[in-house]
Amino acid sequence: MKKSLLILAALLLCVLLTCCAIRRERDEITGESDSSRGITDPLASSIAIAQPVDFGSMEVTEPATGEIKPLSELLGAVEPARSITEYTILDLNGDGEEELIFRLAVGANEDYGFMILHKEGEALFANELSYRSFYELKADGSFDFSSGVANNGIGRMHFASGTYTVESLARCESEDNQQVDYFIGDAAVTKEEFEAYRTAQTEKESPTWRSCPAENQ
Repeated sequence: MKKSLLILAALLLCVLLTCCAIRRERDEITGESDSSRGITDPLASSIAIAQPVDFGSMEVTEPATGEIKPLSELLGAVEPARSITEYTILDLNGDGEEELIFRLAVGANEDYGFMILHKEGEALFANELSYRSFYELKADGSFDFSSGVANNGIGRMHFASGTYTVESLARCESEDNQQVDYFIGDAAVTKEEFEAYRTAQTEKESPTWRSCPAENQ
C-alpha cells in the first residue's frame, strides 16, 4: 500500500512538472505571462489558455428571475438564439476579481451585444448588454457607451446584488443635439478637454479576445 502511494505521488509530481514546463514554454513563445495578461485566478488562467472550453454547461444565475440554468439554455431562451463568437477575461470593476465577458452574435449580426459573467459568493450571474451600451472595451475595464451622436461617453462597471451599474468617467449630453454639455466625472469641462480625455481612452491597451467555436457553447 505504501509503495502504491509513493508511485501515485511520483506520477502526480510528473504531471505537475510537465504542466509547469508547458506554461513556461508558452510564455517564452508569446512573451507573455499570466500576470502580464491580467490573469491571477488559476481557474481563469485555465479558461484563458485551454481550448476547447465547454461554456454551455456552465450553471449561471439569471439576475431578473434568480433562476439557475445552463448557459446554453439562457443563450437559446429567445429567438433567434444568441451565440458566442469571442470571449475575454478581465477585472472590470477593479476589485481584484475577474469577470468572463462574451461577445454575442445573432445570425449574421456579430455586433449584437455582450454577456458578462460575474461571481458573487457561490452564484455566477449572467448580465446581458446591448452592443452600444458596452463597446470598445479596454484592458483596464473601461468602455464606451452611446445612445446617440451627442449622448455618449466612457464608463466603468460596478456589480452588486447580481446586477450592475455604470459609472460615467466622461460623457457628453444633449437634449436637442444642438447644445452639448461635456463632463469628466461630474465636473463640467470644455469640448477640448473632453476630446483630449477620449483620445487618451482610445489609445489605451485593448484586452485579448479569444474565439469560441460553436461546439464549446
